[in-house]
Amino acid sequence: MCVYLVLAYMLSKTPVFLPLFSMSSRLNHKVMIYVMFSLFCIMGTYFGLQINDAIANTRAIGAVMGGLFGGPVVGFFVGLTGGLHRYSLGGFTDLACAISTTAEGIIGGFSTPTSFSGEKPASCLIHWLFSQLLYSLKSSRC
Repeated sequence: MCVYLVLAYMLSKTPVFLPLFSMSSRLNHKVMIYVMFSLFCIMGTYFGLQINDAIANTRAIGAVMGGLFGGPVVGFFVGLTGGLHRYSLGGFTDLACAISTTAEGIIGGFSTPTSFSGEKPASCLIHWLFSQLLYSLKSSRC
């Protein structure tokens, strides 16, 4: 987990990634955001803790951050990529994880500052809590 955070911090300080954090609508920036945060989703799965054939992980961070920086479409594809990767690993929570990771990317995309121009930063917290509630409800039914 610490390796994941150190890597994310180091990448955020490089000149290559600095333009990506400024809500750009350029296609090449969106593709870079997709690739970077999809890798974070996959790394979050592998750096997770295995508990009874399930994985306690940080995969949602990549999906939500991809949505925040790239918008709902990029968030959807980042979440879908992370979700399909988790689904391919199997286990009794594979479908729930795939659906919730995709939903978290979409929710992150709709939580962008341009989507909620008049709201406070607490709206991101509310959206994150909603996505975790969705994940918990879906996991309990599978």
